[in-house]
Amino acid sequence: MTGDVRIGLPGTVSEILSVPLIERVRAEHPGIRLRVAEAMSGYILDWLNRDAVDLAVLYNPAAPKGLVLRHALTEELCLFARAPGGDFSGAVLSGVDLPDGPVPLARAAALPLILPALSHGLRDLIEEAAQAEGAAVTPGIEIDSYARIKELAARGHGFGILPRAAIAAEIAAGAFRAWPIGSPPLRRRIYLAHAADRPLSAAAAAVSGLAWDLLGELVRSGIWPAELAGPTPARPLTGAPGPAI
Repeated sequence: MTGDVRIGLPGTVSEILSVPLIERVRAEHPGIRLRVAEAMSGYILDWLNRDAVDLAVLYNPAAPKGLVLRHALTEELCLFARAPGGDFSGAVLSGVDLPDGPVPLARAAALPLILPALSHGLRDLIEEAAQAEGAAVTPGIEIDSYARIKELAARGHGFGILPRAAIAAEIAAGAFRAWPIGSPPLRRRIYLAHAADRPLSAAAAAVSGLAWDLLGELVRSGIWPAELAGPTPARPLTGAPGPAI
C-alpha cells in the first residue's frame, strides 16, 4: 500500500502518540508517507475542515458537524503546582492550603491559575464547567503553550490545569503535586476524526486503524493515564463511513 497521509495531533497527544505511530506505519506499511502536524486542537479542527489534514485527534470538538467522530478515550484534567521544597517557592503559592483529596472546581477557579487564553479548547472546557457551578475563572497568567504552563508552575508562579498525561512524568519525579478537580473528576473526551464528506483513502484508513490500535495500547499499558471509551474499543472499519456528527 502506498500514499500520503496527513494527521493533525494536539501537542500533548503528539508527545505520546506520534513516535509510536510513525514507527508502526513504517513497520506495517512502508509505502505510506505519514506527515504529522502538531497544533492546538482548535487549529487542527480548522485544518480538518479545510482538507489540510486527512485525520485528526480532537478534544471535545465544539463544532462537530460534518465530522466522523470515534470516541477513543477519556482523560482526567488535574490541578497541579510545584511540589513543596526546593529553592524557589513562589510568593503566589504561599498560604494556599488545599485538601489532600479532590479540589472543588469553584475553589480551583479562585486560585492564581496559569491557563491558556479564551478560545483554546482546554480553557473553553474549564470555563464551561466553572459556569455550570456558578464560578468565574480569572487566571493570573494566560499562555497557550502547555510546556510554558508547566515551566511557570515549576517556578512557583501559580497553579496549572492540564491532562494528567501531560504532567505524569513530573508527578512521578516529585516535581509537581496534583489534585483531582471535583468529584467525579473533571474530564475531557478524545476522538479520532475525519471529514464526513471526504472518504478516506486506503492509506488514510490504514493509518486510522493503526492510530486507533495504538491509543488502546497506550492506555492499557499505563503509558497514557486515561480510560478507554469501552472495555475493548472496536477498531474503525477500514474505509467504511462512521457516524457523521
